[in-house]
Amino acid sequence: MRRHLPVSILLLLAAWCGAALAAESATPSTSLEGLAGYKSAVDTTWDRFHEDVWSNDWFGYAAASASWGLNYGVRAAGLFEYRLDVGEEAQGEAIPELRELYGKLRLGKLDLFAGQQIVSWATTDLFSPLDQLNPYDYRRTLDRELSFYRLGTFMIRPVLYLDPVQIEAVYIPVFTPPRYRIVGSDYALVGHDFPIGELINDLRQSDRWRALETALGAWVPEWRQDLRDFLSDPNYYSAHTDLPDQDLTAPEGAARVHYTSPFIDVTAAYYALWDDLPTLHVNPALRDLSRWSEQTGPDAAILPPGDVFSTTTLSDPFTLTHHRVQSAGLGLATSVFNLGLHGEGLMAFDRYTYRDDLSAVRRNQASWALNVDYTFPADVFAEGWLLQSYLFDREDDFLQRAWTSMGGLVLRKSFFDEKLALELLSLVDFTYQRDRDWRRFDLTAGGWTVQPLATYSVTDPFKLSVGANLFGGRDETLMGSLEGLDQVFVLARYGF
Repeated sequence: MRRHLPVSILLLLAAWCGAALAAESATPSTSLEGLAGYKSAVDTTWDRFHEDVWSNDWFGYAAASASWGLNYGVRAAGLFEYRLDVGEEAQGEAIPELRELYGKLRLGKLDLFAGQQIVSWATTDLFSPLDQLNPYDYRRTLDRELSFYRLGTFMIRPVLYLDPVQIEAVYIPVFTPPRYRIVGSDYALVGHDFPIGELINDLRQSDRWRALETALGAWVPEWRQDLRDFLSDPNYYSAHTDLPDQDLTAPEGAARVHYTSPFIDVTAAYYALWDDLPTLHVNPALRDLSRWSEQTGPDAAILPPGDVFSTTTLSDPFTLTHHRVQSAGLGLATSVFNLGLHGEGLMAFDRYTYRDDLSAVRRNQASWALNVDYTFPADVFAEGWLLQSYLFDREDDFLQRAWTSMGGLVLRKSFFDEKLALELLSLVDFTYQRDRDWRRFDLTAGGWTVQPLATYSVTDPFKLSVGANLFGGRDETLMGSLEGLDQVFVLARYGF
């Protein structure tokens, strides 16, 4: 179902803004900012069978705000993009996006915000388990330098200031789904095969799935290819995705307490949200066929009994469903001798994970991020970070590992009176490291990415950048599967 904002809420926001204008006769204080640019990215390996060997992105962003004294304020921001991906064929898409449209009302020590907002509760940089309120636009994963990777969400947000404590609550009446490409891109969540992301890498390697494909190939050969054709059609996924009701009956909520002192900042937060990425629920009949095929042997061509399998199963192999997830987290930030220390953790309760028989079960999962930053002499900025997660009560037949672990480093330096800025981001995934990798001290076998970026300020508002996204690792790892999809890009942008 298409997402929409209830008319009553929009009318309430309009009435609020009208009341502010009527209440304050003074001329408002206003501001306007914007950004326009063009980014062109080209794969280092030109292969017509790749989905998007040359991608082009024209974008324009504008934001305006107005305030009447300290008591009333409004803000609006919008983004328009036109993306053109060129591979075996050219595919263009225009993307208008309302990022922010909200009003602010001050009542003593309480600020009340209502409307489309982007709100971050992050304590750590780059990766933040606590940054939960706005869904991701996964299509912009490789556009981090533009900072448009969060989507605006309609929310009502009261903030109470009790110095040094700030208490904040969020009510989200309508679920906003993330934006991602299922198929049709080299960097899509699925790619060319079944089913989703890292899960699929593991699933395709499992004995269960291999036995299922063997049975399909031996029994009805054409259905094996038909199933893959289904899964390469993006419309098939949207038709099989169950969104939460969009009629105010499936709201979300969150709350946090933030303490600030000269020595330490502390954040405690609680979330009752819909999981951003949907859970893949495989048709039980397919799992039955998988078990049956194991019993009959890998080369069997015996017709399965009717109570085990029907040909209609192949037209409905799975559904993608968003589920509610409750979570609680804690964030800390401080500095010691100019060394910035940031850390946060999140416990998610009853989030779905997968068994190798294609079933999904709920388990608790903890994730945490740590980052340390320091500015060395000659203004060389360095930041190191660690991101880990742990799955509780993991069983032997789970596809997901109990531990995941990634580390990274950011280096940044400016030259020529800050006209030229050089930055290097590197990320290493230790989740897939084998014993022999550790013995050889090969820290990159489990997957890595390196993203260099150079930016030159022609004038204060006009900047030119050149950069790259490089990947490597073993084929069965997440980033290793992107090896050969390295890209270089140029970016021109003008801000005001």
